[in-house]
Amino acid sequence: MAEIPLPDENFASFYELMKVIHPGPRKVQDKNVEAILGPAHMHQVQAILDQCEKVLLERKPSTLMLHLADKYGFKKLEQYCFEAAANLKTVLYYSYHEIKMCQHFTKLPEKKQLSFLIKKVQDMSEQNGSLAF
Repeated sequence: MAEIPLPDENFASFYELMKVIHPGPRKVQDKNVEAILGPAHMHQVQAILDQCEKVLLERKPSTLMLHLADKYGFKKLEQYCFEAAANLKTVLYYSYHEIKMCQHFTKLPEKKQLSFLIKKVQDMSEQNGSLAF
């Protein structure tokens, strides 16, 4: 039997995806979700992607989660991260430089970075009544 080459495929990640699909099926869990995301997205397995988003929604929101939401089109996860950032008072006091230095924040498209920063300014304005420059 001839092999089908998959040049952009990571065997370990593809194997994790296959364990979720067949013969089990095995559940997508926190420990395997990041390994499964790439191949599930590449092969357009929407049911598995939905499970991945559900697992990620159980994690603490972070810029990594926001990056994954953007990369894989997870709208619920993106909203969850933005809402959590708006509710975290400590986020309001991070400087632009501190936020910009965050590894996963810099991977976001500029439009998403801008949306996050606008939300930060709006929240600061609501808390303080106005912004002093």
